[in-house]
Amino acid sequence: MDLNFFSDPGLAPKARNEIEIESLLVRPYPDGRRLQIDLHITPFLPNDRPNIVVTIMDSYGKILASANIIETVQYSFKITLHLPHGFDSNELTLQADLYFSEEAPQASLTQQVLLKKTDI
Repeated sequence: MDLNFFSDPGLAPKARNEIEIESLLVRPYPDGRRLQIDLHITPFLPNDRPNIVVTIMDSYGKILASANIIETVQYSFKITLHLPHGFDSNELTLQADLYFSEEAPQASLTQQVLLKKTDI
């Protein structure tokens, strides 16, 4: 007998080695100083809580902001990163890495962000 307790089969937890960053969306706030990041990862079992590092870099590769999410219990969430005063680049790179314990990242996703000149 096969029991399915999930109304959406896409929300059924996957094995640890199948967990990935499914989507990464960046929305600059109107003030140009903050970025809202929507992150969705593969649903996982309660004992497979992944870690995620989100990093914002300028066009020179300098890290402007970062966040570490340790053993998340959610597979979908939003975070806000604050950009420092005086940064002079309107082309930013967002990178998210998913990993377990101290292993190398299991999944990574990179996205380019272009801020309007009026935002910075």
